[in-house]
Amino acid sequence: MITLIHSIISYLQFLEVNCGIAVSIHFGADNFYSLPDSAVLELKRFNAHKNPYCILVKRQFHNQCIQTQHEIRSKCCNKVGFCHICHAGVKQYIHPLYHGGNIIGFAAVCGFRPTHPDNHIIDFSAWEHYLSPGEIPDSVYASALSPLDIMVDKLFSDYAIKKSDEYTQILHYLNEYHTNVTLDDLCSHFGRSRSHISHLFKSRNGVSINEYCNTLKLEDSKHLLEISTQSITEIGFDVGFHDTSYFIRLFRQKFGISPLKYRSTYVKRP
Repeated sequence: MITLIHSIISYLQFLEVNCGIAVSIHFGADNFYSLPDSAVLELKRFNAHKNPYCILVKRQFHNQCIQTQHEIRSKCCNKVGFCHICHAGVKQYIHPLYHGGNIIGFAAVCGFRPTHPDNHIIDFSAWEHYLSPGEIPDSVYASALSPLDIMVDKLFSDYAIKKSDEYTQILHYLNEYHTNVTLDDLCSHFGRSRSHISHLFKSRNGVSINEYCNTLKLEDSKHLLEISTQSITEIGFDVGFHDTSYFIRLFRQKFGISPLKYRSTYVKRP
């Protein structure tokens, strides 16, 4: 499974870096969380557009972005791609993803791309808006994304299992709202006690809810370190850490390097 996941990720990165086509992938919750937890964690970072405009919008209108994903999935009624304008006015090319003849999600080509393929820094002047009518034929995107169809179908054929239970619902909620979620939020949403939710999650996942959310936050921070020029404090705050020292300490424990060192060592600059 690891090889297949890495193949999907490598292909998405190839499209962005070599072709200037920024692709995100979005699955229905029942489908996505039928995959092993390790696959969910790896693919989750491609569940949002990485251009600066969308990042800023999502910080303020996260719920609307999630609702837009639901609306797009409901429009994927056949295997033909189509264009869609989201609530924030961003035009996207939508490529439905199928498994066993059923829609399981979609890939979205965002209507922004870096003016230079290696430029991932948050700088509006370094990004251009495209996907204008007729500029690039839909057939080009359909062809570029067709290898993704094969890999995604194989992923679900080989590794998806049915697990639409309470734990899966909690996992889905945490993946969507991990930035600011609290245990009390979960108790209120699911109508369960703190001890029930805490025990259920740790017995199934192996780590506590807080540890799991911190892992997601740290992965989010890596993404912002790669594409933004924000300070370490700002990035920590944006992903949900209100104590900079705590954020830096967790980042170092998780990745063996400080956030500042990660940025200077691993992030390409134009």
